Amino acid sequence: MTTPEQFVEAVQEIEAQLVGSLPILINGRGPVWGYGMLLHAAHPSPAIATYDPRLGYVIVQTHDERFQLGKTIHLS
Repeated sequence: MTTPEQFVEAVQEIEAQLVGSLPILINGRGPVWGYGMLLHAAHPSPAIATYDPRLGYVIVQTHDERFQLGKTIHLS
């Protein structure tokens, strides 16, 4: 089990990589607080989507008119 403190360190190590011109897609099992930390770190990105197995990647945060809140991204 990862502690919140360990998770903070891991997020800080990848934070610079979370900024770019593409949306950030988050997938996998983890604690809600961990997802919150990732969402906060990726905030400057154009959009962030989290994965739902029934729907695909659902956009949960956006700063770009190309990506609308609540819409889905499907990977082929």
